Amino acid sequence: MPITYSIFLEELKKEIGPLAKIFLDRAMDALGIDDITSENYKDVLNVLKMNRKMREFVEIVEKKLEELE
Repeated sequence: MPITYSIFLEELKKEIGPLAKIFLDRAMDALGIDDITSENYKDVLNVLKMNRKMREFVEIVEKKLEELE
């Protein structure tokens, strides 16, 4: 299953709650991308992992997304 913005956002919301959209959109802005694909979602995960307090939650999301792929 291809990774999309909505799938990524839903998995992120499960771990960090309603602020997930803000964090996800800012990470995408930092990378200069408009959409999440199976090719670039790992780049977004790496940007989100830069936040020490979120790293553990992002790693959980990463595992879930890898299982979907």
